[in-house]
Amino acid sequence: MSARIPTFVTLLIVLSFAVQAAAIDLSQMNRTEQMQALLSAYNEKTEVAATALGDEGVPGTGIIQKCGLPLALQIRALENQYGTIAGFEDVMARPANLPLNFDSPGGHFKIHYTMTPGSRDTVHTRYGDNNSNGVPDYIDIVARIADSCWEHHINQLGFIEPIDDGTAGGDARYDVYVMNLDSRIYGSTVPDEEIVVGGSYKATSWMELDTKYEDYQGYSDRPIAALQVTVAHEFLHAIHLTYDSREVCTAPSCTPSNYNPYWLEMSAVWMEEEMYDGVNDYYNYLGYYLPTVHKAPYYISDDGLSIYGAALFPIFLAEKYGKEVNRIAWEYCGATTGENFFSGAIQSALADHTGGTVNLEQAWTEYSRWLFFTGTRARTGRYFPEAASYGMVPDEFSNPTRAYIRYYSEYPVTTAESGDNQFLPSELGINFLVFRTGSLASGFVLDFTGVVSTNPSTEWRKSVIAYDRFNANGLFRVSDIVYPLNTQVQVEDLDAITDVLVIPTIVNTDLRRLSNSYRFSVADTSVQISENKVLFANTKLIASDAVDRPLTVIFDVVQTSDVDISVYTVAGERVYKSERLTVNPGDPYSFTWNAKNGSDELVASGIYVVQARIGDEIRHQKILVVR
Repeated sequence: MSARIPTFVTLLIVLSFAVQAAAIDLSQMNRTEQMQALLSAYNEKTEVAATALGDEGVPGTGIIQKCGLPLALQIRALENQYGTIAGFEDVMARPANLPLNFDSPGGHFKIHYTMTPGSRDTVHTRYGDNNSNGVPDYIDIVARIADSCWEHHINQLGFIEPIDDGTAGGDARYDVYVMNLDSRIYGSTVPDEEIVVGGSYKATSWMELDTKYEDYQGYSDRPIAALQVTVAHEFLHAIHLTYDSREVCTAPSCTPSNYNPYWLEMSAVWMEEEMYDGVNDYYNYLGYYLPTVHKAPYYISDDGLSIYGAALFPIFLAEKYGKEVNRIAWEYCGATTGENFFSGAIQSALADHTGGTVNLEQAWTEYSRWLFFTGTRARTGRYFPEAASYGMVPDEFSNPTRAYIRYYSEYPVTTAESGDNQFLPSELGINFLVFRTGSLASGFVLDFTGVVSTNPSTEWRKSVIAYDRFNANGLFRVSDIVYPLNTQVQVEDLDAITDVLVIPTIVNTDLRRLSNSYRFSVADTSVQISENKVLFANTKLIASDAVDRPLTVIFDVVQTSDVDISVYTVAGERVYKSERLTVNPGDPYSFTWNAKNGSDELVASGIYVVQARIGDEIRHQKILVVR
């Protein structure tokens, strides 16, 4: 955001609480830099600790670079508490250096811009003026996208219109300022001072967009895609501020220590995906969220970016229950001043939309299943439609005793052993316990003991899924039982099952603690195998379907061994050889072959011989390939 104090002004910021004055030339900063400087000045003036704005252990936020709204709202909150610091009065003013404007064809938006030679805010002209209307085509494009967002958000999805700002910006149309953002943020919705309407806090606002998006990572060859998701995102923020401009406030005082924009950003990123499904900008932020799923989404990561990846939750809500749920949740947010998404709004929205058949506890438990099966764990036709393109909840942790996804293959697992690990999900935090079933014969039995620091009676919810991890189309059983506190989990009939996944979580937003621990034990139902086993599955390959239904060769060994597979024609010509891997007892491993040779070409139809090698031991199996 790059509106600036006029260039002739060099400010001497004198803070009454500071040891010495600091000369700051705001004219050389864009708006984001100006607001960050102001935030630093407030921190110095008021002695606001940095951890109050970014400590992941309490709801808070750091400096967020995708969208400028969180920072702008934070400055407004500080002004409400402490007043404006001398010299910074104009930092939150509307841009005054964009003399030209254009009304969108739909009549809802006024686009402000400049073509002044030498101005750093001059509109990018690569698109020309092909319709010869005297307006740069880039501005025409901005206007059309904005009109499309109005049609989509308001007329199609039923969100309310943003309250008009009277004559600010020239008239009551929603103002969009196109200016140089220095590729620091995609855009921003900037609130005016709050107003009270019918006892509710609301704010008019304006939008700021960049003059070009070619320099944004991943958009050099599709800059308009970046513009599209930015307008969709920011215009929903304008609507948010009409529902409740204090949805970011976790307490009535709305000070930095209780400021949290998580739901605004989660839902705005969902809107990007809802309106422009093919852009997928949110993929860039999943890596900041998935490593934090042991905590509720409102415990924001130090870098401030986890809330953008946490858009997976409203994406899940829309996919599972219908996109109306997110709108209804915002209507309930607007009915109560201050942050209330998890504490009431989504519960009420789910009840309304499903006729009382689904509550937050059920939805969050289902969401935990969707979170695990992404990336290479994705299952064909299950959960997030784009799951295979996502990252994953990580398997590796810098502190292994605090890992929140764990794998077990040796039994029994005793309560004392599990107690050595620090299982500490927060409320709405999720853990994943994966049990390999290779050595279990008569079923899987887990005894669970949950401990909640402040409320021992709080119910832990434990979802259980039994599946074949080697085959994305293989057996997949989801238990209809959500096991409550301190109950035994049992899974019988482990044929074709390689893993049992147990997902503990607490759905209780009243806790607000990071340390809710549990212990468990798993009975030893294992039977020691006396010889190596090799299983050949799907020995008739249909070439056109072989990617989804490949040949699978599963090794189960009695001692640590090197294994591999090779595929030969009946004439003895080798067409494929796998890498050689080390497999341990009790942890079966599988290779797959998709009917392609070493050059990644489909082989001819016919009979082939698969050689499976365990150390010096060799097994053979004939298979059929049909093209």
